[in-house]
Amino acid sequence: MRRTEKTKAPKQKKSKKKLSVSALLFRSIASVFIIGIAIVVIADSRMINYVYLLKTGFDLWTSADIIQSAYSDPDRFYNTLREVELNNDISIEIYGPTGNLVYSTSYSGPYIQPPFKKDDKISDEYKRNYVIVDSGIQNRGFHFDLREDTSGTVKREYLVFVRDFSDGRLELFKLKNEIDDVARVGIIFISTLSTIMVTLMLFIVARLIKRFTDPLKEMCRITDNISKLDFSQKVGEMRGEEIDRLGKSINALSDSLNEALTDLKAKNQKLQDDIEKEHTLDHLRQIFITGVSHELKTPIAIIQGYAEGLSVFIKEDPKMALEYADIIRSEAERMNDMIMKLLEIIKYDSGEYSPNREVFNVFELVEDWFVRSKAQLKEKGVTVVNAIPTDALGYGDVIILGSVVNNYLSNAMSHVEDMGEGKIIKAFVEDMGEIWRVSIYNTGKHIADKDIGKIWTSFYRADKAMSRAAGRSGLGLALVAAIQRLHRMEYGVQNVSGGVKFWFDVKKPENTD
Repeated sequence: MRRTEKTKAPKQKKSKKKLSVSALLFRSIASVFIIGIAIVVIADSRMINYVYLLKTGFDLWTSADIIQSAYSDPDRFYNTLREVELNNDISIEIYGPTGNLVYSTSYSGPYIQPPFKKDDKISDEYKRNYVIVDSGIQNRGFHFDLREDTSGTVKREYLVFVRDFSDGRLELFKLKNEIDDVARVGIIFISTLSTIMVTLMLFIVARLIKRFTDPLKEMCRITDNISKLDFSQKVGEMRGEEIDRLGKSINALSDSLNEALTDLKAKNQKLQDDIEKEHTLDHLRQIFITGVSHELKTPIAIIQGYAEGLSVFIKEDPKMALEYADIIRSEAERMNDMIMKLLEIIKYDSGEYSPNREVFNVFELVEDWFVRSKAQLKEKGVTVVNAIPTDALGYGDVIILGSVVNNYLSNAMSHVEDMGEGKIIKAFVEDMGEIWRVSIYNTGKHIADKDIGKIWTSFYRADKAMSRAAGRSGLGLALVAAIQRLHRMEYGVQNVSGGVKFWFDVKKPENTD
């Protein structure tokens, strides 16, 4: 069998966290500054000593020229020597034609007047004891030496310029320890100053970088919000033409995207509304066709039967023919009323109808029905109570809200019964803050639990035999539901003590949004 090996999934490389533009700029500029200053400091520490040596050598050369020019004037020769010694902080030794010491800075005795002769000399005790550590520039007539003084306990090194003199040899001594000390102080000073300057420059650079990168950070934050579809924030006026133009471009892009997105949302919402409206219309068409085809079977059959009977009795029994004609007319009116109500429900639920909202008096709306139905109520022995305040005002389409009142009160008159205290229909309101809750109460039997949730459905009748005999189509409460949905208001029914209460909400005039 071939051995199978498990393949390991390749490890994903961790993405490195990128530095900000300000950090990259600061790091780059700081690196340039530090490297530059480091080069300067290193070069200074290595070269400053040589620079001082060269300068000292040049000063010694110049001093030798001055002494050489004063040699021809014996009166001022030694004054010149003293001036050169003091002004340049150097020591001088002069040797005669035969190599004898004829002048030393440390000598305080009588001077030998130039020109120097072969026998001229001063004591050798004023002569320096030294060893040559290093021989520098060697040339015909002059050279430089680095000598160490061995006459004392303290180590001293001198830079010595040796030059052939008119009648001998001139040696000028400059203490090299002083040169080294000056060079060391110069190195410390330059290093300290460089550190201070770098720190100060980096601080200034950081401020300048922040000044130029803060606008970029602000633009990044705003573009992040734009990517999250938040177009509320804009880039303000920026310093610098290019950055300001970039900010204005971002604002223009934000406005364009916002406008395009708003337009797209509006079109999408309209499309959804159209689809929902089409679904609603299809549903309503199905209800209409189903309901009408079902509900018209009985009246059509009745009309058809009585029409046939009418043709038989029209000659034999005119009185019976008239009765048949009345029945046919009644059924036709009932079919017409049913179809009109169903069309009205479809109109309200389809969204095609826009309610004509206005302020109206709720008390008068209910009282009008009581007045118009006074004879019927008296015939049935119904006691009516309109407990709605006479100043209760509503806001809505008063014409179609009248249909709500008409259906509720008609339904109450159809079902009112004497439960021991007489037949009573009562209208009253409850103050719900922004709305009135209008209730129609009638004494009578409660609605069965199995029916109470279905009575708002088109063509539903809890008592089909009684509804048919009363000429009701089962569309009245469905019409109420459609009108309330159109107003975006609640409606409902409750079994209460002694009877049933139907209610619907009406917006108050002060809340007309």
